[in-house]
Amino acid sequence: LRTENKSLRDWRGVYEGTNIQNNMIYEKIKHSQNPFKLLLEEWKHFEDATIVNLLNILETMDRFDVIDDNCERIKCDMQAADKLLKEKGLSVGAVENKIAGSEKVLTYDDIAMLKTAR
Repeated sequence: LRTENKSLRDWRGVYEGTNIQNNMIYEKIKHSQNPFKLLLEEWKHFEDATIVNLLNILETMDRFDVIDDNCERIKCDMQAADKLLKEKGLSVGAVENKIAGSEKVLTYDDIAMLKTAR
């Protein structure tokens, strides 16, 4: 079912809300056994892949149920990520800079390595 604003209410609606716009990636996700998981894996390489943007997309899709069901987990994940960053001498601001959008970066460890290599 589509929402009033014509958004799809599954992984395709989230895909439409991202800046991916790549048919090869779309087809790969479409044929995956877990399309939403793969979508998030692919999207994390784009600058607009943030929790705030994901929540905004879900709101646009009228998927408040998904937000409500996952809010506590998201909060815990964000706290764990913040703790990990602090342990590595980084801040959220450091992660959100251009280094995090780089194709060279897949994990927080990669960011720490790039930071120390300067």
